Amino acid sequence: MKKIQLYVFIICCLVICTSSQTVVKEETKFNLKSKNLTEVINRYSIIDKEVHAVYQKDTTRIELYLQQDKDGKTSRVANFDETPESYYASFNLIRNKDDKIIYIVEYPACESGDWDMRYENYFDSDGNLIFFARKCSFFNGKCAEIINEKSEYFYNKEHELIKKTYEITDGDGKSLDYKNCVFYYRFEYKIYETLTEYFKAKKFDTESTPNNL
Repeated sequence: MKKIQLYVFIICCLVICTSSQTVVKEETKFNLKSKNLTEVINRYSIIDKEVHAVYQKDTTRIELYLQQDKDGKTSRVANFDETPESYYASFNLIRNKDDKIIYIVEYPACESGDWDMRYENYFDSDGNLIFFARKCSFFNGKCAEIINEKSEYFYNKEHELIKKTYEITDGDGKSLDYKNCVFYYRFEYKIYETLTEYFKAKKFDTESTPNNL
C-alpha cells in the first residue's frame, strides 16, 4: 500500500511540474475557475464599456500616438489629419474621467495590405494590466479567403494569467480549424504587466506624465 501511495505522489508531482512549464501558445485555451477570475472579468467589462462609449460618442478623448520607426520614440499627434503616409505603428490611448490611462491599442502598419493587426491593452487605475487581446485578419491562409484570429488574456492583480481564449473564423464569421490554416503573419509580440513597462518598451514621449504611471 505504501508503494502505491508513493507512486501516486510521484505521478502527481510530475503532472504539476509539467503543467507549470507549459508554454501558452496562440491556440491555447484555459479557464481557472476562481474568485480572481470573476473579479477580473467584471473589471474588464466596466473598462470595456467605457472604451466603447468613447469610440461611439466622445472621440475627442482618444489620444493618437505614432512611432515613425521601430527604434524611434512614440510621440503624440495633434489629430488624425496630421498622420503621415508612412510610419511603423500607431496607438490609440484612452483615459478615464480621473485622467487614468485605461486603454491602449497598437496598430502595426502594413503597407502591403495583406494583414491587419491590433494589440489591445486594458489597465486598472493602478496601471496594472488586466486584459490583453491580439486580433489579426489576413489573406493567404489557405483555409479561407479571409481569416480572423482573436486571442484574449486575463490577468489578476498578481500578474498571473488566469484565463486564455482563442477563436479563428473566416470572413463570414464561420469557425475554422487552425490546423488547416497557414499563418504567415504571426509576428512576435510581448505582453507587458504594467503601464510603466509598456510606456518604457514602446518609448512613449508624453507631454505630461500620466497619473497612473
